Amino acid sequence: MELNDPLGLTAVAGTEHGDRIGDVIFVHGLGGGSQTTWAAGADPTKFLPAWFAREFPRLGFWTLGYGTAISSWKERTMPLADLGNQVLEELHVEGIGIRPIIFITHSMGGLVTKQLLSHAKSQGVARWEKIAENTEGIAFLATPHSGANLANFAEFASIVLNTSEQVAELRQHSARLRELHGAFLSFVNRHRIVCRTFAERREVKPGVRVFKWNIRVPKGILVVDETSAEPNIPGERAIPLDEDHLSICKPSYEGARICKYLRSFLKECIGRITFPH
Repeated sequence: MELNDPLGLTAVAGTEHGDRIGDVIFVHGLGGGSQTTWAAGADPTKFLPAWFAREFPRLGFWTLGYGTAISSWKERTMPLADLGNQVLEELHVEGIGIRPIIFITHSMGGLVTKQLLSHAKSQGVARWEKIAENTEGIAFLATPHSGANLANFAEFASIVLNTSEQVAELRQHSARLRELHGAFLSFVNRHRIVCRTFAERREVKPGVRVFKWNIRVPKGILVVDETSAEPNIPGERAIPLDEDHLSICKPSYEGARICKYLRSFLKECIGRITFPH
């Protein structure tokens, strides 16, 4: 498999089976890609979605890719807002929403997913609403939930997007992040979905290449601090990992802690699918 980061929804494995019990969608974050975000280096055999696809053959596995231009914070709406309906329609066309859905997200991919669910609930389109209604679980890896402290995340965004303008825009949207997360907490309370949150505890080291781009961090940054990573979901707490913002989603072997924790998360979601609640 070649890691080429296609946009849109891309099938990984198991999606051709009409009798699959659910769909798992991996959503990358800022500066990432639909495939390279989840791969350790350039080795296509160290690809997280493919590992899980072998373990859970009754599920269909997908990646969702979106362009960095969509990540503009210049409007009041969140990333993907202007293309949210297009993405929802693409999910629908691929049959997403017919079965239970599980999202695994990294960084801003978690915000994108929360925005998509908000669109699905608020647009008044029944086929899109099914996507929200059938969401069974979401795992967040290094997602800045509350916007309580966006300084480091904003600095990282300015490095990735090569513009200092993004820093001020991200900081200004901290209130919008809190608003979005408040709506998400209401969604969780109503639908009782399974949530897991994993937080980085290492700084991104100076000189480390940022995902697929030849951009190098000039100094150490803890991109999403513990305050912003905390989801404040009743009965849940952010789980700290000895990883940085980039490595947390790129395990080099299947026995890594994040693999174990996500495996447990998927099993819990499957239990709810197999035994309806």
